[in-house]
Amino acid sequence: MLKPILTSLLVLLLSAPVVLLILAIDKDPSAAPDATPSQARTDEIQQLLIDKDPRRALQHQTQTLHLTEAEVNALLNYSLDNISQLNKLSGKVDIQPGEARISLSFMIPENPFGQYINLGLTLSPAGNSLTVQSLELGSLNIPGALFGPLLDVGQDYFQKDNKLLFLNTLAEAVEKVSLHEHALDLTFNWESQRLDKLREQAQQLFISDQEKERLRRYYARIGEISWSFPADQRRVALNDFLQPLFLTALDNSRKGENPSDENRALLLAMTIYLTDLELSDFTGPGEPDQSPAPRTLDVRIESRRDLAQHIVASAAISASAGAGIADLLSIYKEVYDSRYETGFSFSDLTASQVGTSLGRLASQNHSSALALQKLMSAATSDSDYMPPVGKMDGITEQEFLSQYGSRTSAEYQQRLVEISAGIQSRPVFQALADQIEFQSVETLPTP
Repeated sequence: MLKPILTSLLVLLLSAPVVLLILAIDKDPSAAPDATPSQARTDEIQQLLIDKDPRRALQHQTQTLHLTEAEVNALLNYSLDNISQLNKLSGKVDIQPGEARISLSFMIPENPFGQYINLGLTLSPAGNSLTVQSLELGSLNIPGALFGPLLDVGQDYFQKDNKLLFLNTLAEAVEKVSLHEHALDLTFNWESQRLDKLREQAQQLFISDQEKERLRRYYARIGEISWSFPADQRRVALNDFLQPLFLTALDNSRKGENPSDENRALLLAMTIYLTDLELSDFTGPGEPDQSPAPRTLDVRIESRRDLAQHIVASAAISASAGAGIADLLSIYKEVYDSRYETGFSFSDLTASQVGTSLGRLASQNHSSALALQKLMSAATSDSDYMPPVGKMDGITEQEFLSQYGSRTSAEYQQRLVEISAGIQSRPVFQALADQIEFQSVETLPTP
């Protein structure tokens, strides 16, 4: 009698995984694959991150972030696409007051039972996080209390991925979670050390392996250029770097490389060189580079180091994230500086607008990217693209208001017209006038 019972138990134990698997399989996905093109989704996330930038809180350490259900879904699908262990999944989020439901679907090979494994998580707020109330695997329903240990195991595994580390660090900054009708509120505490950690991890978020390799090549080329100057020469013009770099980009494009990709890598590599950034912040750890590290030189325009930095950084932002973003950030910076740091500067603003225009041409399409390479590789001086601005001209916010009244005044708008006209008069921009539409006074962002 005992033997048949033991045999039945053994068969049941052995068949349980198969039965569970069959119960988990569905004919249709609970979360249909997102049809948004990958580049469009990347652009959407970049814009979202800039719109929700913690620096908007300025001096405030605590910030509440409001996200719509559509924005949450964009973030989810971008994460699924870019975390290697999760890129076979599709997902969606439904948010209701006090409750959120995450649906995930995984396509499997065709079989008699169905083509998808569907996973559903029901979450509710608990202080600074969300707790799992229940887990649905196909037609199986598992209480959240049983699912907790699996989350711990999964977190240990996925922490090997740098992109998930960024999300974990971001989650650590959350003080409170509130769920509403098709929206959620997250309250963050932006401690300085946490912001530094997030910044380092975020710098790698939008850079593919191919882009990292391209960035390393241009940084090595910057090193070669830096060591080509006489040993006793410390000060060089920005064009002494940009001209040979664009010549390299033009040569690569003629060999079949994408000119927009080359230009973006060139501008980002030069931004790293001219600022306090580190190449490894963008490329991550890798094989030691055999090329000598770039020599530290004083790179200037009109004897000013800050102008060279403004041009290159704005060009890199514009080429990578869009000209409108670079325009907004350049004016936002001047407003911030006039209140807290160096003062509002029209010369700095001019350099930023030059960089924005260069970045726009560098990446808006194949024709403009290639045309810019040809012109910049033949440029003989900084004045080919940068109008003269003279000495430092920083003024405080009070001085600005005294002279111009406001940033919507006719006097201020006239200064912007003069800046735009000066940029358009430069040979590079004159030659590419049909490739670029300079912003009018009405469309320039105001702080």
